Amino acid sequence: MWFLGGGYPILALHRSILKYKEDLGFDKEFHFSTLTRNEIPIYIGMIKLFLKEASAVSFKIASVPAKGISNKQDALQQMFYHLLLRGVSSENETGRAILPRLLQVWKDAEEQGADRLLIANLDDRLKQAAVSRFKGKLFIDEIRCVDSAHDLFVQVADLFTASANRILNQPGIQRNHKDEFAEFFLDATGVRKSFSPDEQVGDMVIHFSL
Repeated sequence: MWFLGGGYPILALHRSILKYKEDLGFDKEFHFSTLTRNEIPIYIGMIKLFLKEASAVSFKIASVPAKGISNKQDALQQMFYHLLLRGVSSENETGRAILPRLLQVWKDAEEQGADRLLIANLDDRLKQAAVSRFKGKLFIDEIRCVDSAHDLFVQVADLFTASANRILNQPGIQRNHKDEFAEFFLDATGVRKSFSPDEQVGDMVIHFSL
C-alpha cells in the first residue's frame, strides 16, 4: 500500500478509523486469518471508511511463478526490492508522484533475524538504485519493520494482500465468509478476478508480474 505524502490527511484518516473502532467497541486487530463471519460488517465498514477518506492511496502487487523457486523466503525478499523499484518508476512515469521524492518503507514485522537482513539488503540496494536508476532523485529516508497490531495501515495492507491471494491464487478452496470479504475489497478497488502482467487493474491498483 502506497501513500503519496503524509501529514495531516494521513493522521486524520488514522483517527477516523480509531474512532470507528471505538464507537463499535471493537478492540481487536484487523487480520484476515482471524476474520469471523460476525465481523464481516465491521471489516467492510472500515474499508469503506478507509477508501472514502484515502484519496492519495494506491495498492501495488508483485507476483512471480512459484515453479522452480525452492527458497520462498529468499524469493519474497527479492520481490520486496523489485516491487519498490517498479513502484517508484510507475509513480514517476504516470505523474502521480514525480521525482525527486523521499521514500519511507514500512513492513509488517515477522522474524527478527530475517527482518534485519531484509532491511539491510533493501537499504543497500535501494540506495544504489537511487543513484544509478533514478539519477539521485530518490532519497531513501528509512526502512523499518513495525508490529501490525499497533499500525492500522499495515493491517489494511495485510487485508488487501490476503484478499488478492484468496481470490486469485486459491480458486479450488471451499468458499466461506473470507471469500465474501475478499471479493468486496477487490471489487471496491476495481480489481477483476484475474491479473495479467503489468496491468493497471483498477484506479487504485497496479500489478507487476516479475
